[in-house]
Amino acid sequence: MTSPRRVPDPSARLSLAERARIAAAQREPDPTGLEDPRWRDQAATHAHVIAGILGLDPLCVRYRRDPHRNYASGGYWPGVLLHVNDPADPTQTLQVIPDLAGAYLLLSPCPQCGQPTPAVRLAELADLAAITPTPTGTVAAPAIGRPRDFHGDPAHLPGCRYQPDTATTAPGGSTTDPAATTDR
Repeated sequence: MTSPRRVPDPSARLSLAERARIAAAQREPDPTGLEDPRWRDQAATHAHVIAGILGLDPLCVRYRRDPHRNYASGGYWPGVLLHVNDPADPTQTLQVIPDLAGAYLLLSPCPQCGQPTPAVRLAELADLAAITPTPTGTVAAPAIGRPRDFHGDPAHLPGCRYQPDTATTAPGGSTTDPAATTDR
């Protein structure tokens, strides 16, 4: 999880210039200097969409390259990892990734390897009712009902029974493990 950061008070009247300075300070620099501007555009769009779904000020959502997930569409395209800060509780930061089907996936520690893996599908604010915040700023996902993306997620550590090559999938795409039911 990331450390708490300044989340704007929604009741504060900030000028456009002040909001722009806050947004610029939150933007992570490109470590390679080779970032495709279209990636940043796409990441910013995802940040605005998830802010809208959750009813938050867009300044409560930051984006960065996902260290575990990449997309290949005519070349290498880094995944987008969104950090959503709860304005009412700065210690709570949710990690969210876009789902290729158009929704979003809330990440939560894998019950075996502890890596951040898809736990809850987010298409609307009510979907967050399935999680329980913890004192460490992570979320506890339900024991069953994880989205199908949980199995085979590239964030699982080697040896984890939920790794891509160890996931047991039945015909039709359903999984034989109750921790990874097809909820998508």
